[in-house]
Amino acid sequence: MRQVIDIKELQKIQYNILVEFDRFCKEHNLKYFLAYGTLLGAVRHKGFIPWDNDVDVCMLRDEYEKLIKLYKDNRYRLMSVERCKRNEYTYAHAKMVDSETVLNEKFQPDKELGVYIDVFPLDYLCNGEKDYDLILKRYNRINYLETAVGIKGKVLKILGRKQLARIYKFIHKNNKNKSKYVGNCCATNASGDIYNLDWFDKTKKMHFEGDVFLVPVEYKRVLERRYGNYMELPPIEERKPQHDFDAYIK
Repeated sequence: MRQVIDIKELQKIQYNILVEFDRFCKEHNLKYFLAYGTLLGAVRHKGFIPWDNDVDVCMLRDEYEKLIKLYKDNRYRLMSVERCKRNEYTYAHAKMVDSETVLNEKFQPDKELGVYIDVFPLDYLCNGEKDYDLILKRYNRINYLETAVGIKGKVLKILGRKQLARIYKFIHKNNKNKSKYVGNCCATNASGDIYNLDWFDKTKKMHFEGDVFLVPVEYKRVLERRYGNYMELPPIEERKPQHDFDAYIK
């Protein structure tokens, strides 16, 4: 295997995964949005933030579940707790992975993936921040069991699956009700990741690395909610990758 050292090469691999994700969503009329640093990069840089080493997209929960059900793996594999073996995948959200690469994350050295993009569901929050805090707390409990306590194997699978079952029951109950808010409850480092549902009513096309992808129609409000003055560059000392991993091409 050959290690991927240049961030431009890594971003090219991630871009190709994003192209595949976009192709499938268009083919099946699924609505998605560029998210987080990828959305910020599209708006501020017309592509990757130069020092960013990941790609994020999000979908409303019902669209997300259609993706999970419909996608057929090829070179690019869609991994989620619903699609993978119980001991293979424990992240609360999906990842689309390039199977011709290998990626080892430093904080979970025993897990081997490929280079990926993150696919986050936006869950309906009938009670706003109260629902968000409840779901996030349960997701964090799974993360704590695996990383902080170090519970592995069968015990983790049993405890983690029970927590996920409780989360999904609550999520689907909310989805049947009208809501004014949505949130990404899967990102365990998120804080107040809640948005108005109507900000995601429609999509807008935006250029990213010379191609066109979808963003929320109210992308400015989304970015302001997340980053404040999003057009202002961070200090030079903060312009560095946020994720710590080693990537390889097979």
